[in-house]
Amino acid sequence: MPLPADHAPALDDIRRIVADVLELEVEDIADDGDIIDDYEADSLLLIEITARLENGFGIQIPQETVPQLRNVNAIRTIVADLGSARAS
Repeated sequence: MPLPADHAPALDDIRRIVADVLELEVEDIADDGDIIDDYEADSLLLIEITARLENGFGIQIPQETVPQLRNVNAIRTIVADLGSARAS
């Protein structure tokens, strides 16, 4: 599901990916809930979330950006920015 150049990813899609990796219910994932502090994800789970985002949205997330993937809102912004940069 690659991103159209002018569309940010849906929060529900991101929430679904995060919930699946963390083995939580989608409704338990708050848009501003910290993936590491609130949901106790470790670095391996963060890498899995990153891989699923890359595959799901057809983007490449630079290694130095991974620590910024702390909540659904931040992920949406980063994925949208990478998707629009790719389309340029």
